[in-house]
Amino acid sequence: MMELPGHYLGAVNTSGDPLSWSREFSLEINPSGSYSLFVRDEDGYVMLVHSGTSGRSLAEFVLKNGFDHQEIHADIRDIDPHFAAQYGRIIKDRT
Repeated sequence: MMELPGHYLGAVNTSGDPLSWSREFSLEINPSGSYSLFVRDEDGYVMLVHSGTSGRSLAEFVLKNGFDHQEIHADIRDIDPHFAAQYGRIIKDRT
């Protein structure tokens, strides 16, 4: 089994995806504010799911793909408050 890079998010519910609970996610936030979202599948392989340049782009990806946006927001507040604030503004405006 491969190790997930960055901060471990665990299983994140994704609406409409019955396999979402068998996948684990992690988020790597760089000092520049860019990020990479990774997933480890049920076979233990790690893949890059999405990358972007701000909390705004992560929020747009999360909303577009049906991720539990509140769960992810709670996790990223502990990782990077500034990034979480960017994310939270977009979530608030679009939900």
